[in-house]
Amino acid sequence: MGVVKRFLQGIFSENPVLFLMIGLVPAIGVTHLAVNGLFVGITTTAVVLAALIVGLILTKVVPNEAQSFLYLALLAIFTTLAHRILVVAYPEIVVGLGMYFPLMVVYGFGLLKASLVNNPIESVAKGLGTGIGFTIILTLVGVIREFLGAGEIFGKTILELDMQIFSLASTVPGGFVILGLLMALINAITKKGGEING
Repeated sequence: MGVVKRFLQGIFSENPVLFLMIGLVPAIGVTHLAVNGLFVGITTTAVVLAALIVGLILTKVVPNEAQSFLYLALLAIFTTLAHRILVVAYPEIVVGLGMYFPLMVVYGFGLLKASLVNNPIESVAKGLGTGIGFTIILTLVGVIREFLGAGEIFGKTILELDMQIFSLASTVPGGFVILGLLMALINAITKKGGEING
């Protein structure tokens, strides 16, 4: 499989949230604001790519049995580094994310493992595609939730209302409903999902 196919596979056919169910925690927990989804998506993508590239270089000297630990350690190191940099640059967003920022190691590990294939270049391409797919879905869910919950998108008022359109959208149950509807729509368009093995 080529590099471009691996890249597109990560965005579409193996989207980490919609099809692999990786990252459901941030997809529900932080996306009540679109900026949170975008921020977590971009940061996770950067952390996963950094850990993936360094890990692929080090796998030549690390035994196969220890490679999962290597990638987990690299994710923890790069997540900590990203936190230290971003808490200075964007303190209000990092504080707003709370415990979801350190959890980047966990769902980053899922994204990284989904990206690993036999060819290192294809792994990086798929990792980039997977990160972009993850970012797109988190941001899209955030845009929908923020609009329905407050009539805003990225903090800009779109609709001036005396009351919120669908205040449930800003809550965790509302996030599940919106993500579920989005998954159903994507499955209907792509004709995936709902298969019954007899």
